[in-house]
Amino acid sequence: MGPTRFPYGQGKGFVNNFNYRGGTANLFAASDATPDVTIGDLFYTNNASATILTYFDLQDYANRASNYEGKVITVFFLDAVTQIANAGQLFLASSNNLLGANNSITLMHSRSGWYELDRSYVNRTEVQTYTIAAQSSINLDGTKVAIVTNTGAGSVFLSAFSGGQVGQSIILMPGTSGLSLFVQTGGNIAIQGTNAYLMASSGAYQFVKRATDRWTFLTIGSTGIA
Repeated sequence: MGPTRFPYGQGKGFVNNFNYRGGTANLFAASDATPDVTIGDLFYTNNASATILTYFDLQDYANRASNYEGKVITVFFLDAVTQIANAGQLFLASSNNLLGANNSITLMHSRSGWYELDRSYVNRTEVQTYTIAAQSSINLDGTKVAIVTNTGAGSVFLSAFSGGQVGQSIILMPGTSGLSLFVQTGGNIAIQGTNAYLMASSGAYQFVKRATDRWTFLTIGSTGIA
């Protein structure tokens, strides 16, 4: 017997889902923190307000637990406000801040828990150039290197970072010759020992997101991270 062949390929989910007929099979109900995943292997979120997924329900679990062992699901995020709790019976391999439209995560059910197998972040480019005014913030979703230029002001003050995920690190560098780029402490940026850090045109510095409301300037020394 030869190898099994699939002439039209293999696909997850339901045929004709999200097509001209308006199908929305396996779209989680709005704000449902414990959605049912009994039927199917591909599911979607599309929440309008912040929602934290804390478990994935399976029907008649008390009597059918053994039938669900090894069940694999993929959750695809259509919104940018849904998170998965890395707690209880959800065991994630990385940060629970899986925010961002078109990101996804794959989990396997085993012994009443859900264990992460894989995740995917959509990122068209990891290097972003930001042209900003004299004082403003920049959004760091999906960014590893942020190059800052100015709209005409000789000095630019970065007062905050938005977006990003806990554990994300970014390199910040000026992109305009002669630009005086200052990064201000306060807001959600923490810099040890100064209120505003001047970044020379040839310099580059690194920041890490330590908490949902805190970006920290990364320094290496006897005192560790600032």
